[in-house]
Amino acid sequence: MTFEQFLIEKLIGEAVSTEDVLASFLPLLREAIEAHRQGLVAPLEGTLALRVDGVRLWFEQAQRQPPRLKNADIARLELTGQTLLEVVDESRRAIEVNDGIGEVVRADIGSRGVTLARPVYLPGYVSWEHELEHHDPLTDAFSLGLILASLSCGLNLNEPAELEKFVANRRNLFALNPRLHPVVAQALLRLTELDRRKRPQDLAALLHALENYREQRVDFAIDLARMPGFQTPDRRTRHEVILSKLQERLFDVSRRNNLLHFRPTQQSVNLTHASIPLTLDILNIREDQILVWNNELQRQLVGCKPISLNKHLNFSEALYLPSILDRVLAEARRDHQEFGFAQLRLVACFLSWTNLKETPVERFLSPLVLIPVKLTKTKGIRDTFFLEALSTEAELNPVIRHQFKELYNIELPETIDLAETSLDSLFEYLSAKIQASEPAVTLTKIDRPRIDLIHERAKRRLDQYRRSARVAGRGIRSFLNLDYSYEPINYHPLGIKLFSALVRAPSSHLREIVEERPRPRSFAAPQSNDAATERERSFYQLRDATEENPYLWNFDYCSLTLANLRYRRMSLVRDYEAILRQQLTNPPFDTVFSLAPRPIGRDLPPVPELDERFDVVPCDPTQATAIAEARRGESYIIQGPPGTGKSQTITNLIADFIARGQRVLFVCEKRAAIDVVFARLKQCGLGALCALIHDSQADKKDFILDLKQTYELFTEESPKTSLASSRPALLRQLNDSLRPLVQFEQAMESEASIAGLPLRRLLDRCIRLAPSRPELSPESSECLPTYNHWRLQRERLARLKGALRDLEPSGILARHPLRRLNPVLARQARPIEILRASLQQAEECLQRLTNSLLPCGLPVEQWNSLERAGELIDYLRQMEPISRHGNLSLTDPNTERRREFNRALQAIEQFNLRLAAALQLTSKWRRKLTPADTRLALEQALAWQGKFFAWLYPSWWRLRRVLSQAYDFKSHAIRPTWAQILQSLSDEHAVQ
Repeated sequence: MTFEQFLIEKLIGEAVSTEDVLASFLPLLREAIEAHRQGLVAPLEGTLALRVDGVRLWFEQAQRQPPRLKNADIARLELTGQTLLEVVDESRRAIEVNDGIGEVVRADIGSRGVTLARPVYLPGYVSWEHELEHHDPLTDAFSLGLILASLSCGLNLNEPAELEKFVANRRNLFALNPRLHPVVAQALLRLTELDRRKRPQDLAALLHALENYREQRVDFAIDLARMPGFQTPDRRTRHEVILSKLQERLFDVSRRNNLLHFRPTQQSVNLTHASIPLTLDILNIREDQILVWNNELQRQLVGCKPISLNKHLNFSEALYLPSILDRVLAEARRDHQEFGFAQLRLVACFLSWTNLKETPVERFLSPLVLIPVKLTKTKGIRDTFFLEALSTEAELNPVIRHQFKELYNIELPETIDLAETSLDSLFEYLSAKIQASEPAVTLTKIDRPRIDLIHERAKRRLDQYRRSARVAGRGIRSFLNLDYSYEPINYHPLGIKLFSALVRAPSSHLREIVEERPRPRSFAAPQSNDAATERERSFYQLRDATEENPYLWNFDYCSLTLANLRYRRMSLVRDYEAILRQQLTNPPFDTVFSLAPRPIGRDLPPVPELDERFDVVPCDPTQATAIAEARRGESYIIQGPPGTGKSQTITNLIADFIARGQRVLFVCEKRAAIDVVFARLKQCGLGALCALIHDSQADKKDFILDLKQTYELFTEESPKTSLASSRPALLRQLNDSLRPLVQFEQAMESEASIAGLPLRRLLDRCIRLAPSRPELSPESSECLPTYNHWRLQRERLARLKGALRDLEPSGILARHPLRRLNPVLARQARPIEILRASLQQAEECLQRLTNSLLPCGLPVEQWNSLERAGELIDYLRQMEPISRHGNLSLTDPNTERRREFNRALQAIEQFNLRLAAALQLTSKWRRKLTPADTRLALEQALAWQGKFFAWLYPSWWRLRRVLSQAYDFKSHAIRPTWAQILQSLSDEHAVQ
């Protein structure tokens, strides 16, 4: 089977394990190494000579060849394009403007049979050296790398598309095969380098690494203490372990910390990027134009002399530089004024690394080497910026040192003395440490800025462009092939058209050519017959040091950055390091972290007498107690919000120590607090005894001058008036003024017999209990005992309160469930037995009641308590007569009987109204008719109704008037209502 058949049948599109890949590749690698030992090269110009035995790749020994050397051509091609910038990626873009079609072609991929202008990748498993008829062991290494790439990623590199896919992902092959082992990925990256100097020179060592890819053993040790310029502590004791843990709490390992995950802000400026000229010809960039870390820059910084940034930075093209530098300078000054030191650092080297212990892995770009610098500005017609190193020692990022120690057990130095060593030594040390821990990780030194070079070509057909760019609309005219119009709705004046076409200088920028209309110049030169025009331009973009491959780490010299890094907490890290080195001990520190129990309570000293105090600013008794506590040598903390007198206490404390012949060191995080205390001491006449130091480096001259002035002041021959003689008189005046206050204080602290406690505490108690004081009558108040009696019986009352709490959580005995029991039960011989029997009887009654109510079909919620059950029984008692007579249907408003009942009720209502009216008419009758007389009179009236002489009987008229409402004379019918009335009146009960 040929190699290509093996790829197609076995590997393409399949997830191949590392064991399978190495089982196929290692036999081929061993044969190539054996050929090189005999002074020959392998037949690896393509894959025709390869054979597959099962999965093992091999070639016949008879096909081995002697090397072919074209060293001159190789050197010429390798030197082509070598500049101060490292071209990481180069591509060519061709854009057809009319059709909107673009094509991107990688410049590092070429074609066979074409004269090469630079080293490129070629299809067919061959190297660019083969095109020059050069074949040596390094050429074999490249071919072996292409074969290993096919086996690992399942690619057929005979196909241009597959080759382009490999080249695009060569630095991060995990995008093609996530299961690829990092050791194999590292070998692939080194084998397929176009630069022959970067390929592995010893294939035997590579074979050993691949054979033992699971565990790489590196037998070497590096002693950091022996390296010149490196400093690191040695921690052993328990005291140092505690300090180390406290130090770790200062680190912020979140991505917000710029010392761990650096992000460009308005407080930083990349000097390297700002120094690169914006030119399209990278071959013409001079070495002194780009500001990167090198030996020359290190020599200038070690000299501690100002370096002019105008010499290196491109202010004419990077117009943003002055404003950003001004902002960085202002922030550095603000930090110096507020905290006493600047946080401005020059990042000489960045480290691009990966936290391989996380899932998913995290990528970081962290500043590694930090140099304290000072930025100054000289104003002029053109402002000049100067950068000056404050020390020859550069500090390694404490956060990175902490992370590398915790994650990988790699000990990094604290500082590097640039006068004794260089960053290259640090790179070699770190690279060796990384290789000892994980050989799959490659640390690369970047000493040239990396760019992506792009060649872009635009093509446009001018005839279509002119037609599409002509002015359209109302009132269009033409002059010299220029369209113009003066219509308000389509205003394109001729003057502007003439200026744009004939006067204004044309731009050579690619965007101007593509987006603007070409200028017709037919009057100056004959029109071209070409159907299209092309314009080509090259440009580049800078690339940072980050990589997608988590096993590619970069040591970047080409990102010199000036930044304010919020470095205040890191100064405490250095202080911890100094304490650890000096093996200092401190009793308060040992007490805080001691396992012994702490003493309970603390007896504060009394307020000193006036003749023992040396206050220079107002001082209350609590502040005087704090000063007396300091005299005993005890450690304590005074805390409180602003304005509570902490600065006053510090001022008096310093004055007290000075008066007793002692020295004081006062330190503070913020400069403003030190300035306030110093100003107060100076106002009190103690300024000559104080030395103000904010910066140990910058304040040396002022400190010496202050010592000189103090010495001259104390050695003057003219005698000074001493205040020692006036102090006793001043103390007597103060004692006389304070005597009433002392008497008042004694009275407030005295104890009255009726109260049993000092007066001040009694008043506080009265004020606190005033809202809950009950209103008592004079008789009740007289019966109450004194407060002293209450205090004496406090324990007994507390027991009573506890007992009440046990009986009832609210403390109110009237809320206890046993309040409903008869007190007689307590006098019974066996109250619990009686209570149990009563409860059992009550429970049986409740059960019977429940069993009786369950069949009624009503919801339980309507009778789940005795009160609701009683209401239900009352309701049923009222409904019982209706149910007995079979009238329950009247309770349903939708039945016919209920509607008839409603009509009857309405009739009775009307009857009642008419009855009331009739009773009103007969209200003045002294003797009313009986029901019998009424029926008789009605019969007579009916008999006379319609007779001719009926009018002769007045009594009939009176009876008719009375009975007019009961009888209808027109219809000769008794009204139903009156029939009912008469029927009712016939009843003896109704008559009564």
